[in-house]
Amino acid sequence: MARTLTARPDRMLGHLIDRTSEQRLTGSVAKFTYRTFRLPLQRPDSGSSAHTVACELCGQRVRVRLYSVTHTVRLRRRWLGLCGAGLVVLGLAVFGAFGPDPVLLGTAGLAVLSAFAAAVGFAAAVAGFTAYWLEDGVRMLKPNARPQHNLLQPGRLGSKA
Repeated sequence: MARTLTARPDRMLGHLIDRTSEQRLTGSVAKFTYRTFRLPLQRPDSGSSAHTVACELCGQRVRVRLYSVTHTVRLRRRWLGLCGAGLVVLGLAVFGAFGPDPVLLGTAGLAVLSAFAAAVGFAAAVAGFTAYWLEDGVRMLKPNARPQHNLLQPGRLGSKA
């Protein structure tokens, strides 16, 4: 079950205060530190509404779209639909390759197609479930190319209240 939805969104407005880079064996890892603030907004009863929120640290105005609880539940269902479709494709690819009569392993081309379909199905299932879990009906409108502000989940590592 995904997180519960309330009249006030859980997301927080984050102001970027530090960006560092760290070298590891696998490559460079960027770390971002934000100063976070609660969004002083209430969800609309239906549909969506656009709001302008001022950052408490720098005063810059940030545009945010907030979806109602029912609309957010619909968005979550769409993401679950993508997850389900990915699982169906993954299941058909695996069943076709390793089922009682392995049809797809007869030729090399079908075996490659089956492996590709399984990978796409798995990726769609993971992406759909992740988006379903994180969907909370809050969007930033017109984000910058190098964002000074971001919408963050509460308790995110690197954020400071």
